[in-house]
Amino acid sequence: MKCIAVLDRTFAVRNRIKTIVAQADIKVIEASKPEQLVALLKAPNDIGLIITELEFSQEDGLEILTKIMACVGAIPVMILTAEKRRSFFVKGIQMGVMDYVLKPFDGEYLFKRVIDLMKLEGDGLTSEIEDEINREIPILNMDFDSYLDKELMKASKGKYSISIMKLKIVDVENKINNQQRKNFMRIYKAIHNDLSNVLFDTDVFLKIGSGSFIGVFPFCCPENQALIREKLLCVFKGYNQKNGLEQITHMFNNFASYPHDGKIREELMSVVDERMKDSIRQVYDDKTEMT
Repeated sequence: MKCIAVLDRTFAVRNRIKTIVAQADIKVIEASKPEQLVALLKAPNDIGLIITELEFSQEDGLEILTKIMACVGAIPVMILTAEKRRSFFVKGIQMGVMDYVLKPFDGEYLFKRVIDLMKLEGDGLTSEIEDEINREIPILNMDFDSYLDKELMKASKGKYSISIMKLKIVDVENKINNQQRKNFMRIYKAIHNDLSNVLFDTDVFLKIGSGSFIGVFPFCCPENQALIREKLLCVFKGYNQKNGLEQITHMFNNFASYPHDGKIREELMSVVDERMKDSIRQVYDDKTEMT
């Protein structure tokens, strides 16, 4: 039986989560205090997911999270909280949190997030090296639509620009051997870490899938996008040369800007998705003509 640990002060919340996940035959181990959860994690266990709140009166939430993250190893962590500050969310992601669900939560939504994080569904083909990368680069599982809607509302009121970036690294030749694939996948981590180190605190740059990333850059106008592209390209080329992946892999990097390309989330995401499709199509068309 799969098992999750739930830390929450309120019995009603713990009991509701237990009821929600029971349909998937998931066992819940409960803790009402941070020290109880830390003790559970230090003991032998079969925990596949941790769900925790961070609002405790006698201890700072991020201090609690630091103690938890020191014990989790590869176990994914979901924050369940009423805290809505962006800085709080970004800090949690940087510390390794995999998901972020706001209270009050929808039961069906929470259940889907739990299933996704515990990998009870899917093809089960994730390799050992990809598991390693996924542990070190948090995958974005939050309600990104709501997050972006709020950022666009702030930009509208503050009259400033926002850039949305999608990035994808692709094995365009499908010729990578096992050792190269390990190096190829570690490029994801290199790019994520290298760009994250030069971003402002208000920027978000997260993994959304295998070799795919999304970035949200407040106060970034179209002219500033070239600086981000240049940084990414420099990192990508350097690691390609180092790992013998030149002419094999390709980085697709596309932006959409508010308000230049659209004023609502749907418009902006549609623009960046179409630009991504066009970029990928162009590369494959060029290679077809060469053959």
